[in-house]
Amino acid sequence: MKRLLLTTSIIAVFAFGIVAQTSSDDKNEASIWGGFSPDSMTALKFAGNVPDARFGLVAFRYARRLKDGKDLKIRWTIDAIPAAFLSYPDVGLSGMPPTFHAIRENRYAWGFTPLGAQFSFRNHKKYQPFVDISAGLLFFRHITPNFGDTKLNFTPNVGGGLEIVRPDGRSFTIGYKAFHISNANRGTSNPGFQNNLIYVGYKFHSW
Repeated sequence: MKRLLLTTSIIAVFAFGIVAQTSSDDKNEASIWGGFSPDSMTALKFAGNVPDARFGLVAFRYARRLKDGKDLKIRWTIDAIPAAFLSYPDVGLSGMPPTFHAIRENRYAWGFTPLGAQFSFRNHKKYQPFVDISAGLLFFRHITPNFGDTKLNFTPNVGGGLEIVRPDGRSFTIGYKAFHISNANRGTSNPGFQNNLIYVGYKFHSW
């Protein structure tokens, strides 16, 4: 996860450096997006070890267009996440004598993603495929996932999708993110959640 955070920072800084080359074409954009992950992935053990986890969020996005070339468009993205939830299997202890039993925990959070870069292809066309990478934070209301862990978790993620641009400049987006949630070994354990986030978005304003 630390490598992905470092990679995200390097790519975002590189993208931001292009501003000086395209100052006359810079644009600001505002959009809303949200998504849901019906199941978590455990095939890559280094990425996440918690199966059957579900995750969802809603976010507001500010984007700064850094490059608006003939074929390539680069945006710096910042997301504010007012609401997110994480549901995952766990083990509870209750009864007399105490016994362990399977339970499902539900956690709620808010957060933000200040480091993000999106690379769109077929610029100025109606259908624009893109890839993106970003990293941020989620602040859970309770310690997540277990006692001895932390409320603060990190969210490096990478993905791609398709932006459908309308003639008036507004656009719809559908995409996928490999959305990782981890405490970066700041707690007594760090199982990690590797979510398969499918999302939709709408860009409603630019200036």
